Amino acid sequence: MPYTRIVQINVRSRTAAAALGVAALVAGGVLLAFGLTLLAGAAVVGMVAGGGLMLYRRLAGRTAHHTAVRHGLDPSLEVFPARTAERPGLEPRSR
Repeated sequence: MPYTRIVQINVRSRTAAAALGVAALVAGGVLLAFGLTLLAGAAVVGMVAGGGLMLYRRLAGRTAHHTAVRHGLDPSLEVFPARTAERPGLEPRSR
């Protein structure tokens, strides 16, 4: 069984306990603000990169590649495609 170390903080006065509580709240607030700043920075970098790419494509004369709309299933994209004798739309031969 692993040894678990227990750490206790004994504060003898109310003033010291209040100061310790305020310090813990301030430390938590600093960490929360740092995390939110990182998220906001990532969002700004993403928006700038995306906008720059869109501007470059517009200036270069390239349009967005639109995918063709497919109707139905494409047998060539299946994991185990049907054998050539079993192509969709063909009726099996009678024996």
